Amino acid sequence: MPVENFEKLSAPTLKDLFISKMAELIISGKLKVGERLPPERSLAEQMGIGKTVVHSGLQELARMGFVTIKPQSGVFIADYMVTGNLETFNAVAKYSNYNIGPDIIRGMFDMRYAMEGLAMERFAALHTDEDIKTLREMIVGIGDYVSDERMSYAGLAERFFDFHNALARMSRSAIIPLTFNAVKSVSLVLWEKYLRNYGAGRAIDRLSYFVDCLEKGDSDAACLELKNGLDEQFNMSFKQQL
Repeated sequence: MPVENFEKLSAPTLKDLFISKMAELIISGKLKVGERLPPERSLAEQMGIGKTVVHSGLQELARMGFVTIKPQSGVFIADYMVTGNLETFNAVAKYSNYNIGPDIIRGMFDMRYAMEGLAMERFAALHTDEDIKTLREMIVGIGDYVSDERMSYAGLAERFFDFHNALARMSRSAIIPLTFNAVKSVSLVLWEKYLRNYGAGRAIDRLSYFVDCLEKGDSDAACLELKNGLDEQFNMSFKQQL
């Protein structure tokens, strides 16, 4: 019987708790876009923490795109859909307990298709025999992991992510792997849900199909299968809502 991996526990810092609470209030809409926050000293007193914690936490929230800091004016709630970035996406996922709406997930899958589709096109044209060998060895390793009684779906999701990330690196693009890594935390959650529903065996077969197509230079077939897989993953994630 597979068991889940036990992760090392660590207590969050006051700064982490402050950021988490503020992000939760912003994402939930309890703090409205354009609303001005109380001064740092007042926030610190109300929340029972130090002013230094508030100051550094607000700086972090600004970097994530959740607030805008205007010197001499104050700190204002930002429209993170306008001011945000890929890090904001991961933060929204994290602080909403990965309860992300279908529009955002669909957009993420569209981005994945654009990135991975381009990676597949480049890989099909530029790959070496060693690249193909590496990907096939990774598939064998994933199969061995599935057969291990200590297998967990979280660990399996990591391995599927690593496979697609390796393919992205082998596309010889400097940007695609960086963009791929930027949404890793959310991708792992979605991969885990997908693998539980779709089944590890079928998912591994899909990886083998990718490599077969790309080895022959048939990026069109690989991209079509990628699109089918992303559509299935999306529908499985929201089948009760659609």
